[in-house]
Amino acid sequence: ATPTSQFVESADPCEFDRWPRRLPRRTGQQRTLLRMLVQLREGAGLDQTSLANRLGITQSEVSKYERGERALDILRLRDWLGILQVDFTTFADALDQELKRQDLMA
Repeated sequence: ATPTSQFVESADPCEFDRWPRRLPRRTGQQRTLLRMLVQLREGAGLDQTSLANRLGITQSEVSKYERGERALDILRLRDWLGILQVDFTTFADALDQELKRQDLMA
């Protein structure tokens, strides 16, 4: 069973009260992803507020994404990269190469 299946299969609605409120500590790979996103944003000359306005979210939400306090889903990532005028597959390839490089150094 997956970690979330215990909640989906439960008949007790109170089971959702046990859902983790905070994300687990960021892994090295997550830190790499977030660092790359911050670098791209800054390289595009945008501050968090400008990016947030274009995404239709608050600056606080952008900050939480960039610090890894909120999970960035793939569709939000696609929108984020589109605003920064970065091709999604190009970014994914660059991230993959960086993660492979880090794996070799570990």
